[in-house]
Amino acid sequence: MSTNQKSEEDILDSKEEILLDSKQQSVFSEPEYREYPQRIITLIGFILVASSYLFTLNVFNPISANVSDIYDVPPLVVNLNSLMQNILFLPVTFPVSFVLEKFGMRASVYIAAIIILISVWIRLLVNVNYYYTLLAHILMGLGFPFTQNMVTKLSLVWFRTDKRQMITQILMVLTMVVMLISSLLPGLWMKDYDEQADKLNGYKEGRSNIFSLMKIQAIVVTVIAIVGCIIFKEKPPTPPSFTAEQKREDMGPSIKLLLKSKNYLLTLICYGLFCGNFLATGVTMSFIFKPYGYGSDTVSFAGVGIVISGIIGSAIGGKLFRIKPRFRLYILIAIIGSITGFGLTLVFLPVENKVMVLVPYMIIGLVSLQAFPIFLELASEIAYPVSESVSSGILLGSSHLLGFAFGNIYSAILGDDTKATVTVVQVCNMSMFFICLVILKFLKVELNRTKVDAQHESGLKIVDQNEEEGENSSDLTPAEQPTKSEISNPNNNNYNNF
Repeated sequence: MSTNQKSEEDILDSKEEILLDSKQQSVFSEPEYREYPQRIITLIGFILVASSYLFTLNVFNPISANVSDIYDVPPLVVNLNSLMQNILFLPVTFPVSFVLEKFGMRASVYIAAIIILISVWIRLLVNVNYYYTLLAHILMGLGFPFTQNMVTKLSLVWFRTDKRQMITQILMVLTMVVMLISSLLPGLWMKDYDEQADKLNGYKEGRSNIFSLMKIQAIVVTVIAIVGCIIFKEKPPTPPSFTAEQKREDMGPSIKLLLKSKNYLLTLICYGLFCGNFLATGVTMSFIFKPYGYGSDTVSFAGVGIVISGIIGSAIGGKLFRIKPRFRLYILIAIIGSITGFGLTLVFLPVENKVMVLVPYMIIGLVSLQAFPIFLELASEIAYPVSESVSSGILLGSSHLLGFAFGNIYSAILGDDTKATVTVVQVCNMSMFFICLVILKFLKVELNRTKVDAQHESGLKIVDQNEEEGENSSDLTPAEQPTKSEISNPNNNNYNNF
């Protein structure tokens, strides 16, 4: 072989090595994931449609005692306006998840808007027959999951990995703002209402007030729901993260994966008890205050106190969480705060002071509500590669189902309008939170979704979630990078295992 031929072969070998190295580098190089300005408009559109439900679903909670008398229906029937959404949420979650995965988020938003528009106008028949209102709220219960099951999916599809929890937190805070308005309006609307005087007149004033309230809500909801549908977009031109573009498991395999995940099941039970108690409290608060002589305005202010302090607590907690994102720690704080707050109600309710009685509810809001978005994000992390609409939907469904159960049980207990029954209900509340503490002890946090994103995005760091407090180990551990063997085998899904 001549020297020239040998030299040419060496050059060709060198070129092949360079090309091979280039290919390997391109595989290891980080894709360009970005966010688009349209994400803010889409977020606003979603908030508007979701708010149409939040603004109307619990309208009777602060005035349920008045409504029960005005329309001569049992308290349990009045509470069903709120409780029906709880019992319907879980079974409706499955078709909602199918719609989200098959037809997309925009279809889900449109369906939600159509249902709420029909419902709010049906409620104007309240003075024809009260049960038209109950029918309307059953329809709302069917439509409500179409918005709520989208929360974590929306943050996934439109926002970068490091911003997802923040977006979920923002959505929850805005939810509280809408709840604040919806809690204030009914109580203030009926503030000067003299039920005893109106009773002699056949409750004509009360019926007129309720109808006017329904009409105002119908007009507001119609405007915001239509605007929300117009500006909402399905997805950005390119995904903001690796997991945002990944096809998820179908419904059947997803359910099997969730049932096999011990940590998801523990999260499911813990969140169900935690949130279910709050939902039941919202439904029964009017009856808790009544034996102590408080009116509907005080009930509204208590609800407002929870929301305002919840907004403050969520802002503080959200900022601290982004600095040191420990899921278990913030959930622990929320549970302990709930036990403390509900315990203090037994001290402050008998004082019969309209200002002092708000203190326990301010404490509950301040330390407890910040945990709601953390629970949802935790479920999405543990459940990956199951779709967010399924994992968070089932989580929300469990809380609504338990909220329905607790609400009915507590309503039945409170039917006697005695202080003793109030004590029983509050002790039951605290007991459920104690069970949450026990469950949290055995819950292991798994950041499956973030670990996958970290393999494709440089700069992402993962906090060790399960180390004991006080150990000297580092808070932040570098994200694991994919090995060459993993890249050479695209079917390797070790990081997806439960």
